Amino acid sequence: MDAALVSCLMIALVGAERDTTLRSNPNFLVCTPSAELAGELLTAADILRDELAEEWLDEKLPPGAGKTHIHLQLSDAKDEGWMWPIDHADRRAHHVWLVTDREKGLGCTLAHELSHVVLVTRYPGQIPAWANEGAACQRDEERSRATRRRIVESFARSGRWPQLTKLLRAQNISSHDQTSYAAAVSLTDFLIERRDKPTLIRFAVAGQRGGWDAALREHYQIKNVAALQSAWQRWTRRPASLASAIGRSSPSSQGSRR
Repeated sequence: MDAALVSCLMIALVGAERDTTLRSNPNFLVCTPSAELAGELLTAADILRDELAEEWLDEKLPPGAGKTHIHLQLSDAKDEGWMWPIDHADRRAHHVWLVTDREKGLGCTLAHELSHVVLVTRYPGQIPAWANEGAACQRDEERSRATRRRIVESFARSGRWPQLTKLLRAQNISSHDQTSYAAAVSLTDFLIERRDKPTLIRFAVAGQRGGWDAALREHYQIKNVAALQSAWQRWTRRPASLASAIGRSSPSSQGSRR
């Protein structure tokens, strides 16, 4: 996220929430409107951190790795999240901003942003945008998942498919680009169904490092990206995949979402 945008967000949040409570533990520092909520947020964040790490990495993160500051502003009108990773040697913490209601701030919206935290802590600068968003969107609420299902269904009806070569190489995915979000989540679901979540992350890191064709052969026995494109398109046309896919388990480009 652009530093100037982050500064504006911080000013806006602090201005809106002058009466705030700070609580911390080895993994998180949280800023919330009340002490009760701060305690609940710390507990929820710690549980999710372990849960997401085991889910995607097959192991927990060491205590204190990827220290994260979470700023939660309650709102019944918005559901937004941002994540700014440690991207410079002088920075010591990830930052997450949430503007949402209490339930989502302790649930799906928090889980989405902490998915980014877990992945970039384990693989700093190595997770491609499609996999970063595809993984995090597994925790999105049903409304977002339904929207993406409809978009993927429109690919099949129109025959206008996103090109996976472009998606795999994308440096980021705009929060406004719902076509790419839908394709990223659908591709993530397809690959998870073929193997599992940790394999997907290992594939994404390997593809980013050494090329997508070689990574596909190593992790999925798929010849190349062209073969992946064909296999994914066939998979999306199956009624079962359309009924259950697109973020089954919720953007942040590490940026704004919804």
